[in-house]
Amino acid sequence: MEEPIVEERLLDGSFRPKIGRPSVALFTLHKAGSSFLSERLAPLHKKAGYAVADFEHYLIRLGTPQSNPFEEETTCRRIFSAQGVFHKAIRQPIHPDWLGETKVLLVTRDPRDMVTSYYFSLKYSHVVSSPDVLEQRRSLENKSIDQFVLESELLETMMRRLEAYRAYFHLGHRFLHLSYETMVTQPAIANAQVTSFLGLTSRRAKVFSADDFTVSSEDVMSHRRQILPGDHARKLAPETIRRCNERIRPLASFYGWQNVD
Repeated sequence: MEEPIVEERLLDGSFRPKIGRPSVALFTLHKAGSSFLSERLAPLHKKAGYAVADFEHYLIRLGTPQSNPFEEETTCRRIFSAQGVFHKAIRQPIHPDWLGETKVLLVTRDPRDMVTSYYFSLKYSHVVSSPDVLEQRRSLENKSIDQFVLESELLETMMRRLEAYRAYFHLGHRFLHLSYETMVTQPAIANAQVTSFLGLTSRRAKVFSADDFTVSSEDVMSHRRQILPGDHARKLAPETIRRCNERIRPLASFYGWQNVD
């Protein structure tokens, strides 16, 4: 009989860890290096004896679940009370009181760059994995990036999640915030912070390096179209930037986003 997958065992409370160490969860948002970090961190944790859970892909495989387990307190407390689990990217905030002793790595990015990146990804490079994605791509065929940014709810959704993530900064020693901007412009510093926080102290336990953030030229068909911070200033019209700045200004100083005034 096939062994139940990690996500199912966490949901029903039958998971038994191989190691007695606090679980680790990567919290972030779309287009903030989340897939890249998940794939780099998962094998390092697995090698250290952690089980790896990927609830977002698990829920996608289920189709349309009746409810979101991350919105249910009892379910979250069951999932995150387990030790010895590395949770791949979770792109929505969960109430911090529901996370037990799980260590939290939060990765954020300037939301103006996230919505810019999302447009190019959805229009050109994102894998068409469902009819919904195909319909979204078709809807962008004759829509400019400025129309997309101003008409969609994406920026608003990101801001609501970033506002909720502020509560994680009170988790003390169980929390590390890493900005996408630091990761790509100061990879050595960011790598040292992440490996120290996660206890990956081996010299060979390098999560990323400067080579990971080198793109010779911009290619809209590539998932790594370009990586430099501030891309919104090169792609969006001044009026679009002004309106984005108005929305993100309340959190700009907290997260360190530049050129908002």
